[in-house]
Parts: sequence; structure tokens; C-alpha cells
Amino acid sequence: MRTRRAALLLLLLLFVPAACSSASSDRDSDAKPPPCEGVPPADQESCLSDHYFRGYAAQAITACTGFVASQKKLAARREIDFFTGSTVVDAYVRAEGQFLQRYYEPYELTFFTRAPAAPAGFSFALNATNAQLADLARKAGIAPGTQPTAEQSKALEQATGELIFADLRNFVRSQSNPPRRSINVVVLAHIASPDVAASFQGGVIAGLGLSPTLFKNVAADDPSKNLFELIGLGDDFTPTLFVGHTDVVALAKSPDVIVSHELGHAMGLQHTTAPGDLMTQYAASNACIPGLTDDEIEVIRSTGAALGPPGAGCAWQRLFDLRDSVVRAVLAQGK
Repeated sequence: MRTRRAALLLLLLLFVPAACSSASSDRDSDAKPPPCEGVPPADQESCLSDHYFRGYAAQAITACTGFVASQKKLAARREIDFFTGSTVVDAYVRAEGQFLQRYYEPYELTFFTRAPAAPAGFSFALNATNAQLADLARKAGIAPGTQPTAEQSKALEQATGELIFADLRNFVRSQSNPPRRSINVVVLAHIASPDVAASFQGGVIAGLGLSPTLFKNVAADDPSKNLFELIGLGDDFTPTLFVGHTDVVALAKSPDVIVSHELGHAMGLQHTTAPGDLMTQYAASNACIPGLTDDEIEVIRSTGAALGPPGAGCAWQRLFDLRDSVVRAVLAQGK
């Protein structure tokens, strides 16, 4: 059951092989005052956007050979709202914002924010202990060392999803009343709690990107659809990206790729298997910067209510009516 649970969760999570490098610490910088404190309200957006997204160094890693990246330009900007886990400092958030901007700058997609990062109220996007998971198996009537029935497996998978994704689900719902067209970026130290992370032997969960567009567009026979039902967010919610900063920095040859891949999911992009494409699941393992295709650019562009030309301000934001969501955490029976 442990292996099956890990396989289900990995369908959308960006999973990269563990490396031996270690993340650098920026904790000393957290002693500084909040960013843009004392700046006049009219200048807050510009100041905060400069703080979180600008000033990055030029990218040293070259583009992937054999892949023809799109030459289309979005010529637009998108609003980001930052949130932090309990052990995350502002310097981590600034690093993630710069990773995003550096990757998407060639496509002329720029980001802005209106407020400093706010506490998310939790530490892990996937959270459970081994004792809690064992208790779920007991409640499902699965005796230790026995093979569960199909009905027991289904009940256990549903209960596991309700437990592991509880903090994630509660956060996204709290930020979706009504759903917004901006994107929430939640910067955590790690995506998964230690006991959940132990299920992913030989690798690390680095990020998770979610969006209604992605949920609606994924094919019915795509295994990822099971994961979406397990999360149980319903049809409309604010697109959200969860990033494990410590693992992003420690694992990737190019940290830009991990966070930009997951933001691609939050902007509606699905996984692909094309070498050199940003949305290839193992793109972060390559010593090159993967690109986007014309079709992927059009998917991003198709969320037109979320995009606007530079200087459009809040006029491009469109809130839509909140609808009651029905939690659908019942998994399709595995083949």
C-alpha cells in the first residue's frame, strides 16, 4: 500500500533524484524589516515587485539542444500572492520569485505582487505521521500483513487523501472565496512531512502546482485525474503553487526549472514526455534550460482574464461567482 500511495502522489508532483548538495542559508537576512516598509501606498506594488522578482543574475545554463522553443511573446504580466510556511524566511521567497521571473522573462511574462509574503498557517503541503497512516489502515479493517480487498483499498485511499492533503485543501479553499485569477505561491521548507517524505525512497518532492484549468483539461484516462479527485478541491479555486525551497535549491541543476515547471501547472499546463520541454516531469534533472512550445504558450494565453499588458493594473483581474464545491475524494479503481 505504501508503494501505491507514493505512486499516486507522484503523478503530478515534480520528483527529482536526491543529490548530495546542501542548501545555503539566508536566515541572517530575515532580521531585516518587512520589505517596502514605510513606502507610500502608491509605490508599494512597484517596490514589492522589485523586491521579490527583479535583480536576478543572468542564467548560465544553456537551452536544451534538439528542442525548438516557442518564439511567441506573451507581453503580459501576472499577479502573485506569496505565503510562507512556519520555518521560511523572506529571503527564500525572494529567491523563488527570482527563479520564476528569470525563466519566464524571455517569453515576456512578468510578475508583480501587491503585498509582502503572509503566513500560510502550516508547514507542509502533504502532512501525516506513520502512526496516523497506520490508524487509517486499522480503521479500514486491513489486518497487518494481509492483502486488502478492493473495497478496503478504496476506503483507505480516500481516507489517506483526506488526511495527507488536509492542510493543502483547507488553505486553497480559504483563499478561494471567491476564487481569484492571481496565483498563490506558498513557499515551504519542504513539501512533505518527514513520514510522508519517507514514502518517496530515492527521491524528493520539490513542488506541486494546481489549477482549475489543469483539472478540467486533463484527460479522463490520465492517471493524474485520480490525484485531483484525491485532493478534492472541486471545480473552481485560486491557482496555487507549493514550493519546497530547501529541496529546490539543494537538488536542481537549475532551480528555475522546478519552480517554473510547477507554475506551469498552476497556469494550466499538463505534463509531457517531450525532451527539452519544461513540462517534462524530469526536466529539472537536465543540465540545460527546457523551453515551452507554441501550444503551451497558447494555453497560458488562453487564461486571458489572468493576463494583462504591462501597466494594466488591477483592471485585468476578474472575480467570478463562488460555487459550492462537492468534495470528490473517491479514487477510480486502479487497473
